[in-house]
Amino acid sequence: MKKLIVFLVILLVLIFCYSFYIAPNIILVKECSIKNELIPEGFNGTKIVHFSDLLYNNESAKNLEELIRKINEQKPNITVFTGDLLDGKLSNKNKKQLIKYLKNIKSDLGKYAILGDKDSKLSEEILIETGFIIIEEPIYLYNNDLIPIIILNNCDLENTLETYSICLIHKPDDIKNINGEMPSLILAGHSLGGQIRIPFWGALIKLNGAKKYSDNYYKINDSQMYISYGIGNGNINIRLFNEPSINVYRLIAK
Repeated sequence: MKKLIVFLVILLVLIFCYSFYIAPNIILVKECSIKNELIPEGFNGTKIVHFSDLLYNNESAKNLEELIRKINEQKPNITVFTGDLLDGKLSNKNKKQLIKYLKNIKSDLGKYAILGDKDSKLSEEILIETGFIIIEEPIYLYNNDLIPIIILNNCDLENTLETYSICLIHKPDDIKNINGEMPSLILAGHSLGGQIRIPFWGALIKLNGAKKYSDNYYKINDSQMYISYGIGNGNINIRLFNEPSINVYRLIAK
């Protein structure tokens, strides 16, 4: 009995140390292929890198060099950011550092972003200065093809039944506000994957805006939704069975 108690205590200490001091500093790369008959031949093989919820501030500066290195290693054609760049105050020094690294993201078909609930005018200024296009109106993107794909915010679609559409939203539960046609692909953030995930159970901490949808993937009718678990953390610097990550999607034309 004593041995069992000692074992459990050691196990709990190890879990505590891992979730507080190791896991939050790891950045995983999650890859998948997305096949759809609406993807134009010109976009066959196109790589999209999706990251979210950097939650950068003076107290919790992240390993930006490692993040940008991992993004560029994927050689993305398109890079998307789905909100919450900042969380709290930012010194001039940390602002310059953030701008320096975000500028170094290489993406030949562009870098696109939306703002999250924690973002401010400063977030918008930093994203624009670092080459991100903040989606306001739908963007028709061409790649050696007469047929485009559409990148948009808030999933405001009209007459796009024959066009592959990628919608960026911050809070995944906001898909309930979509009126009419659903986009082909929805990319979201905000949930942080629950920060603590229990095997066979899922997210332990479900944020407002990610109560219904907090996992990595959902199939909703003919639409696919992927949720980034983000880079930063919430009010508690902890990750368990849920390391920070970026998502990589390869588009495959059927």
